[in-house]
Amino acid sequence: MNKLTLGTVQFGIPYGISNVHGQVSESEITEILDLACESGISVLDTASLYGNSEELLGKFVEGRFNLISKIKEVPENQNWSAESLNDWLEKEINTSLQKLNCNQLYAYLLHRPLDLLKYNDLKYFDSLEKLKESGKTSKIGFSVYTPNDLEQLYSQYKPDLVQLPMNVLDCEFLKSGWLDRLKEDNVEIHVRSIFLQGLLLMSLEDQILKFPDYSEIWVKWHQQLNVNNLTAIEACWNFVDQYKQIDKIIVGVLSSSELTEISEIPKREMDFIDLAISDETLIYPSNWKI
Repeated sequence: MNKLTLGTVQFGIPYGISNVHGQVSESEITEILDLACESGISVLDTASLYGNSEELLGKFVEGRFNLISKIKEVPENQNWSAESLNDWLEKEINTSLQKLNCNQLYAYLLHRPLDLLKYNDLKYFDSLEKLKESGKTSKIGFSVYTPNDLEQLYSQYKPDLVQLPMNVLDCEFLKSGWLDRLKEDNVEIHVRSIFLQGLLLMSLEDQILKFPDYSEIWVKWHQQLNVNNLTAIEACWNFVDQYKQIDKIIVGVLSSSELTEISEIPKREMDFIDLAISDETLIYPSNWKI
């Protein structure tokens, strides 16, 4: 099975701390998608919040991939009823399907899954399940950020698929046992942020410049790369790939050459000193003040 899944946020917006090139051009998108198809990549990940990513995929995908999209946060300051919320959700998926030029999604995920708790009395999850019953999506699930998100949701709602962050610094879902628990329940696990928005691929000097308070971590990271004779991209990929619970690894690229590099990463056994930390200021990009 090809675990590599292509993330497409960079197709729609200039995303990533290490991205100096901005949004990917349409000509480059065409090359990336052609190469992805040739490389056996079967799944693309997008979202309605990723700028015009859905529209661009609709132009160029041509039925070659399974598509995942995500639902934005439910708009506030509206007098929602169960019926109006259900209608809003159906309109959202219909809009995504139209933009993506397809009849069915592989999975439709909540970008802000804690909305389920907020609108539980309006049977929000029931509306999500109706989309699966209608054939508009094969799977439903969550895009989560912290183990606490799952702790709050999982007792009430059973997803088919969960997308979560994991990398050499952020192992919160591994340490908390959630990878094992999800796999035991046959929930499909997709991992994102393996490069931490590209921060882990930057030079030692640039990492220290961006986050000087974590200089010791950056030095240790580069020492371990040297000791193991690994590039940063090889280490990041192999670290996540070694966990059998993970079904798919989502990676965004800015060019076909970057996709080629990732596709050709040699499989290596990992023997790293434990670099994982629980400092939310660093491991959660939403907390970055740069």
